[in-house]
Amino acid sequence: MTQLANDPSIQPRGRRGFIARDPRCLMAGFALVAAAAFALPRTWGLVAVLLYTLVLHGAAGLPLASVVRTAARTLPFAALIVVVNALLVEGEPLVAALPFISREGVTSGVHASVRVLVLVFGAVVFFAVAPAEDIAKGVAALVSPFSKRLSRRVAMYAFLSAGFVPLFLDEIRRITIAQRFRGGGFEGGLVQRLRGARLLVVPLVLSAVHRSAGLAAAVEIRRIRSTIAGILVFEKTVWKDYLFVAGTALVVAAAWFVFQR
Repeated sequence: MTQLANDPSIQPRGRRGFIARDPRCLMAGFALVAAAAFALPRTWGLVAVLLYTLVLHGAAGLPLASVVRTAARTLPFAALIVVVNALLVEGEPLVAALPFISREGVTSGVHASVRVLVLVFGAVVFFAVAPAEDIAKGVAALVSPFSKRLSRRVAMYAFLSAGFVPLFLDEIRRITIAQRFRGGGFEGGLVQRLRGARLLVVPLVLSAVHRSAGLAAAVEIRRIRSTIAGILVFEKTVWKDYLFVAGTALVVAAAWFVFQR
């Protein structure tokens, strides 16, 4: 999910439409979407929430290409879930000619695959509209009722992690290009790609260790531990922030009650 969300075409943008700008309302809204993905018992209810995440894509100003790219990367995994469930879950045969494919397995597989799509598309929108500062603020707001000191520490980790992931993905692209120039193959079928992935492991681990050491040094030099409280200042919540949370809750509730039968 993080790799999809950090695609260059869907980086944080200024436009949010009706999506909340307050980090607390932003995280609350997307937490409702994530909770709905696990709580809704009916597949059509999940489809309704999935359509809502696509509406959020438009509200965030994301191009259609990002939706297509995300779907292209996620649908093969979703199809694999359907196939595995169809083969492993026992039940009534879907068709008489294929008794090893159960109707219950296909149903549960489709439900699980739509759940994955909801989580992925929701995460893409969240990371596209939420910069690292907003993520740190939202996490701190969740933890602060329990411990002010812990909230600052967790906010710092969230802030650094959100900034480290794009660097990490950029390193993957650089290593991939370098290995291709050296004759490493990353194209072709699944087996060929798995063999090519071995060329990434060692240099990627070494690069991650090197970058993490540099990041730790930067934290100490710039005194981020003591200045993290400066970014935890919340602006005044406006009616659009509450409208986003209320609208998301309304969609989830409607998906629950309308498709309960």
